[in-house]
Formats: sequence, structure tokens, C-alpha cells
Amino acid sequence: MRQDLDTLKTEIEEALGKHGFAVFRGQYRGGEGIGEVYWDSARYPQPQDFLETAARLDVKVIVFHDRTLTAEMLSEALEKLEAAQLPRDEYREIERSISKLKGYEDFTCSLQLSFDFDRNTYLFEARTKWYEEFLILLDDLDDTIDAGGEDDEPGPMGGYFSHN
Repeated sequence: MRQDLDTLKTEIEEALGKHGFAVFRGQYRGGEGIGEVYWDSARYPQPQDFLETAARLDVKVIVFHDRTLTAEMLSEALEKLEAAQLPRDEYREIERSISKLKGYEDFTCSLQLSFDFDRNTYLFEARTKWYEEFLILLDDLDDTIDAGGEDDEPGPMGGYFSHN
């Protein structure tokens, strides 16, 4: 079974055409938290329901973002792993996890639909399980790198040195 979202992407594109939405192929939206309303895709996983809601609100433009796992994304993950300076066993385990993801290269891993209405941004998201795990791995590496950098910060004098 191919673990990507290509079929869902095709269904979304058909539904967008059926409803007559203008489609803006945009970047990923969200993350600010202010005025964002996320669709409950766990209980209502069909993007067609989200699009029907938008149609009932007379929304004209839907922002559509899709992401594919690329070799560059995996390469950046390996760079973060290098920077994390982890113990050997932990390093190898994470390196194996990243290597396994090479099998998903060029797969659609994330889809997002959004629209603006009445000062809010409404969002529908779908992600593959393996991509969710990859994002968690990246967050953990970022946390490790950030925690490691705390020792490098200068003291209360901001790193100034006096010969007095």
C-alpha cells in the first residue's frame, strides 16, 4: 500500500472544481494561532465536508498547499542530526529512521486547505503518519540542538573581557 496522499489530492482537486472555487496554490498557513480555526479531521476526515462548508459561506478562494517529501528535506534532517551531537547509539537509531524515509521520497506527505472568513482563517490538514513522525523527529533534534547551545551563551556581561 502506497502511504501517500496522492489519491486524496486528486479527490480534493475534483471537489474544488465541482464547487467552482478559485484555487490559490499557496504556502503552508498556520502556526500563529491567532484567528486560526482547525477542522476536526480526526472525526471528520473528508475534505469534501470542509469544502462544502466553505461553499455555504460563499467563499470564493481556497488556498491549497501540498508537500512532497524531498531529498533536500532528508539531507537537512541529517545535518540537524550531525549538529545535535548525540550519543553514538541514539545517533545511529535516528540515522536509520531518516534512511527509512528515503523510501517515501517524492510521496505527497501533507495537504492543507484554507480560507479566510470573518477575520478567521479556517484550515483543513491531512498528513501521513510517517510524515508526522518525521516532524516529531525534527522537533526533537531542534530541541537537542537548542539545549546544547545554552552552555555557549556569554555570562551576564555579554562576553566582554576586561584586563583590569
